Amino acid sequence: MNKAWQKTYQYGILLLTNMLVSSSWAAGICKDSIPDNYPGKVPADYYGNSHLDSFGCAITGSTDLTEEQRKERAALIPESHQQRFYLRTALNAGSENLLKVKNTTKNDVTTTAIDLTSSSASTGSNQFEIALGYYWRNSSFQIEWINLSSIDFDSEVGGTGVSFTSNVRGHALVAGLNLEVHEYDQFKNYINISFGLTKNNTILQLNNQPEFTKDSYGLTAGLGLGTRINIYSRLYADALLRGIYLGKVEYFNAVGATPNLEMEAHRIWYGASIGLVWVF
Repeated sequence: MNKAWQKTYQYGILLLTNMLVSSSWAAGICKDSIPDNYPGKVPADYYGNSHLDSFGCAITGSTDLTEEQRKERAALIPESHQQRFYLRTALNAGSENLLKVKNTTKNDVTTTAIDLTSSSASTGSNQFEIALGYYWRNSSFQIEWINLSSIDFDSEVGGTGVSFTSNVRGHALVAGLNLEVHEYDQFKNYINISFGLTKNNTILQLNNQPEFTKDSYGLTAGLGLGTRINIYSRLYADALLRGIYLGKVEYFNAVGATPNLEMEAHRIWYGASIGLVWVF
């Protein structure tokens, strides 16, 4: 009985010693594998991290990833977008408005200095946007083309019996700066600041007489708040809420060389756009 107890005691000491040695060895081997295996910033809960790392080490004695695991992880990890170009396409929904529409005619006795019976108009806007950009550190720069809706504006020159119909349409070309304010593993929040030019094409018709068209270019400025969410590797979903001032709009109608009516207005757009960004 004593011999049996003695052998049991010896086996227990041997087992305990082996466990301590194994733990010490494992502590050296089962270190964080991120610096060796991860080629960039680490999103949580991927291979080589947390409980998966510890479990794998307990089974295999190593934190090294298999080739299959490396491929799986590489497919999930957002690729670094620094110093790379990207393409953004989006659809928008919002409101397009004409504000402060006024009569600016200077040399027609019938209409000069007479106010219009209305001074604003608006329409729902559902259009598309496309941009080519470049990432640099914590910001990105882009050139963006925005298609615009047409706005009808019909009114009268107060007390003169002169009525008119008008329309404005066009597009904007803007340079944008996106400043990242929060960056996480899978998404980035940013502030959008943009400046550029808008081409406004107007049509003005008085009392069902011939139409007159005029093209004008207005300075454009916009401000917005957006977010980009990684979908897969280099593909992101993008959402942007913003307002854009689209410049001054000019209208003109004349008989011969004499203006019968000149007008100006200010054009703005505000709303949201949702699209995709591809980093290449």
